[in-house]
Amino acid sequence: MRPGEWHSYRLCLDRAPLAHGQDRPDVSRADFTWCMTAIDWGWSVEDAAARLLEESESGERYALETARNAEAAVQRRQGPSSNPSPVNE
Repeated sequence: MRPGEWHSYRLCLDRAPLAHGQDRPDVSRADFTWCMTAIDWGWSVEDAAARLLEESESGERYALETARNAEAAVQRRQGPSSNPSPVNE
């Protein structure tokens, strides 16, 4: 990745599992995965949501909510902060 570069939305869509009971990709999972990767690569929630609007057939509210949920998942995956709380003795 080069700074300022976006990863492939098409790749996320192509690798998404099938939608339940259908023969097409689960677009919401592709959107979420794409946003997680964008945020992990350093893009802001707002930037990821704006770009998702360009890539996916989503509305503004959906894009922002998806990006916020992706940010929360990235933070959970990274675990607790690197500054541990003092231990009570």
